[in-house]
Amino acid sequence: MTPLLSLLLTLTPLWQSYDIEPQSRCSRARALYTVEALSQLGDRAGGTPSGHASAAWVARRLRGLNLSPVVTEDPERWTYEGRAVQLTATADAGRPSEESIELSHAVQFLFSPSSAGEASLAAGLPTTGAYLGARVPRSTETGQLSPSLILIDSGQTWPRERALKAGPVNLTPTISIGQQEGDWIRSCMAEGRELRMAWDLKASIYKARARTVTASLKAREGAPDGFFLIVAHGDSAGGGEGVNGNASGVAVLLEVARAWSAAVREGAIPAPAREVRFAIWGSSVHSASAWMREHRRSSESPLLGVLNLQNLGLSSAGHRLQMEPDDRPANTPFISHACAELTRARGRGGIPERWATNRSRGDRNLGPFLGAPNGGAKAPPAITLYAAGSWEPEELQRTPGRPGESWTDRGLVSIPADPVIHSRGDRGVERITDNGALMEAASRAVLQILPSWLEGLPG
Repeated sequence: MTPLLSLLLTLTPLWQSYDIEPQSRCSRARALYTVEALSQLGDRAGGTPSGHASAAWVARRLRGLNLSPVVTEDPERWTYEGRAVQLTATADAGRPSEESIELSHAVQFLFSPSSAGEASLAAGLPTTGAYLGARVPRSTETGQLSPSLILIDSGQTWPRERALKAGPVNLTPTISIGQQEGDWIRSCMAEGRELRMAWDLKASIYKARARTVTASLKAREGAPDGFFLIVAHGDSAGGGEGVNGNASGVAVLLEVARAWSAAVREGAIPAPAREVRFAIWGSSVHSASAWMREHRRSSESPLLGVLNLQNLGLSSAGHRLQMEPDDRPANTPFISHACAELTRARGRGGIPERWATNRSRGDRNLGPFLGAPNGGAKAPPAITLYAAGSWEPEELQRTPGRPGESWTDRGLVSIPADPVIHSRGDRGVERITDNGALMEAASRAVLQILPSWLEGLPG
């Protein structure tokens, strides 16, 4: 054996150890447990008891990692909790042809008031009974007309959550109903059958402060000033449990924090080249905006970049990750580095074989960090890593000069979907059928990309 070969064999285990640390510490079972624990707390809306319980749960996990979490109360805002005790449509009540359905897919509009009653259902205004339409009539918003109940035929299997004017100012309870429910009602109307609604809707409307949880992994001694921020919104959207949106994002963030901090603490890898901070927003955009305002006001350590984690539990594309926006000049170096790292590790240790980058789709969760619409080339990168983009698949034009899809050179980029994201249908950890493999892959991808990115930043 030559001296050079002997030296290479001696160094190989060290290289392999560096290459799999801290990625190998990520656990799909633990990520799945996080999703299940959070989803059992409810919708985790910012400022609600469910949201406070979620913040406390996350803070306990970060405290167990010796990351000294801080729970901050965001600025006060109107908060809503709604629940349908009963929502029933009956055709031909009291006749031999009587037939009823529970509108189980329906979701109350945010800030819809409490109400209970029974009334005939009509598809036209004016009416003092219940009204069915495709949109909320302007005349009911201004108070000119006051039906006893408004049903909005969403055209979606699981309606997305919508909002009335914030606060206890709305007079008429307003509900989005599912497509099948709307089809049944309209079919009965077309047959000339008399329809009646019975409802018991509970709502609490109050001002409250969402709770955001932050923590920090310190940089190595002598590191330059500045920090990189990894974020996930802790609340759900659509009135459901938010299994994919966004308990999965929180689960990935916690796996990254756990694996990275443990590897540093045990001496398996050096501390990061820059400080890494973690934030779990209590109320998505509201919390992120409040954090950014405070950061600018305090003029503390400079923000070096943001990685937003969301919808990472499942998608129509299976075991695949997506990054956006790639049409923002400030993101170009980071995305190029990320793609190079994913290519280097492709298929190893759970890193996906496929990934893609796409132009901005108007992700509001990144909005507070983007500044001007495109940002300057010298601004810090702000990226969302996700698996499912929305509830319907779509295709976008590939950004010129950007990677696009890793497995093809075509001029389009497909955006994977989750048909029940941001709805009441996003519930039950059994939705995640890969036992957490995609969340584990996302965690490992972050740890493949970010440590080396921080190493390469100028001093």
